[in-house]
Amino acid sequence: MMKRSKGKLFPYHESFGKHHNPLSEVEAPLEWIFSRYRSVFDYLDSRRVRNLVEIGCAHGLSTFLLGECAERAIGVDISKPSIQIAESLFPECEFHDCGFEVYLRNFETTQDDVIIESDGPLRSFGDSIMEKHRAKFICISPFPARNMKEFLTWSHKPKGMHLSYRSVVVGEHGFSNNYWKYYFTSRYLKDIKSWCLINRYYPPL
Repeated sequence: MMKRSKGKLFPYHESFGKHHNPLSEVEAPLEWIFSRYRSVFDYLDSRRVRNLVEIGCAHGLSTFLLGECAERAIGVDISKPSIQIAESLFPECEFHDCGFEVYLRNFETTQDDVIIESDGPLRSFGDSIMEKHRAKFICISPFPARNMKEFLTWSHKPKGMHLSYRSVVVGEHGFSNNYWKYYFTSRYLKDIKSWCLINRYYPPL
């Protein structure tokens, strides 16, 4: 990262203090990305991906890493300062500073394309957008169950193939072969503490 940023000046922005900013620190953003995207990397590792679009790409580090699994990596974020940093640090990828609905409205997809969002707004608009695209949508989110009914019926999660307790491929079905292994991670222990002890949600399943 030092080589990529050497000799470049970036105007200060409030996003500099975020935990996923590779300019402030390298190890923390990598750990954050790996803990959240681990199941997605496992899923993409054995598949051919033509275009990979990440919604909410921030400073581009996750898009760059995900790009190893695709022929073309594209990051979309509404934060122009973040996109400027991403374009400067990761010229191998393509970045757009706009809302995801604006970008996807003009983006033609095929069944070999993947669209990824982490804690983003896609679920709120999901049905209307997903119907227009043939790409695979991967939603990464805590999906906390707020009551017993949601906990028992899984109605709090989007329908699809469950890669882990916090990631789902919309449009596919069943469970990943690696699904259960993500319970034996430090990320799961952190989520248990956050969901159950702090926010009083049901355990993540």
